[in-house]
Amino acid sequence: MPKCFQSLLLLYGIAGIQAELWTEVVRKPEHAEYMLFPRLLAVAERAWHHAAWEDGPPDVTSEAQEVDWASFAALVGYQELRRLDVMDVQYRVSPPGARFIHLIININLFQ
Repeated sequence: MPKCFQSLLLLYGIAGIQAELWTEVVRKPEHAEYMLFPRLLAVAERAWHHAAWEDGPPDVTSEAQEVDWASFAALVGYQELRRLDVMDVQYRVSPPGARFIHLIININLFQ
């Protein structure tokens, strides 16, 4: 077990990571794929990738986190989604959108 996970196990009793798919309305394998991907790629990234910024203080957004996110988002967008296409995996990418909250516009676009 990597050292970073040993501290989670000792402090919080966390031994791993998991992702659930509630299947009450999932009737076909294609729908399960659609519900899982590309989210499952992010779960795998969090499970296996240990970034240098993870050893810092918790709940602090840093430039390193922003760089890491940008790198991951680019990798998924330019490489992994193409791979899913080649494998004929059904997946969903949320469309861009915007809404006003207290006269401020919030946009869900990736930078």
